[in-house]
Parts: sequence; C-alpha cells; structure tokens
Amino acid sequence: MKRVIKVRQVHIDRGVKKCVRSCPIALAMYESGLNDPLVCDETVSWYVGDQRSVNFPTPKCARAFIEQFDQGSQVDPFEFTVEDAATA
Repeated sequence: MKRVIKVRQVHIDRGVKKCVRSCPIALAMYESGLNDPLVCDETVSWYVGDQRSVNFPTPKCARAFIEQFDQGSQVDPFEFTVEDAATA
C-alpha cells in the first residue's frame, strides 16, 4: 500500500541538518506512523515489526529537498509517496 509522506513547516522548523533520524523528512515519516525512519540521500527505510524494511529509493523531490535543507537554503513543505512494506 502506498503511503503519502507530508513534510510540513513544523517538520522543517524542528528538523536537524544532516541527521538521518531527525531531518524534516524523517520527522514527517515518523508522524505518518512509520517506525524509526532513516533518511539518506539514496534510500529511506523504517522498521516493520522488529526488522528494518527493505530500503525504498529516495524520490528525486526528497533528494533535492535534503540537499537544499542541509546547505541551509530556504525549503518549502512538500509531499511524496513510499510503498509501505507492512501493508504491501
């Protein structure tokens, strides 16, 4: 099942640069119900039960956001979709 991840301004305001667990995208993934998300340039992942799910390729829009956010540039809220392995 596909899950829409909505990165809102509150995630941007609370996010930490270059932090795979506390960047705005990770905060939005956690808020959407994904357990212990990790966000990297190439992949995003989260736990399903007690095992880390298969890595999902980081969408282009999210990679661009990560680069801009980590450089301290202005970023805007956005959304993207991932395949939720728990319900796929």
